[in-house]
Amino acid sequence: MEPRFLSVEQVVRLHANQIDTYGGQHGVRDQGLLESAVAQPAAMFGGQFLCGDLAEMAAAYLFHIACTIPSSMAISVRGPWRPLSSLMPTAWS
Repeated sequence: MEPRFLSVEQVVRLHANQIDTYGGQHGVRDQGLLESAVAQPAAMFGGQFLCGDLAEMAAAYLFHIACTIPSSMAISVRGPWRPLSSLMPTAWS
């Protein structure tokens, strides 16, 4: 069975939900960065996914979105993202 990947629109809706719940600023700072980050888990070479399994694909979403910070979520880290903020001290303050 092929994995189903998140769309940019789904990620924007998820982000909006988190902002509504925990506070922060709505909006996407850089649409191109967001599109690139969301596309990473689905990347393929030679007909094979670059991520080996679903766990790696999920980690790729977190890693690439967190590293590029394409939205206003860089302003504060709250809610379920709080424990992850210590993993990337240069990206989140």
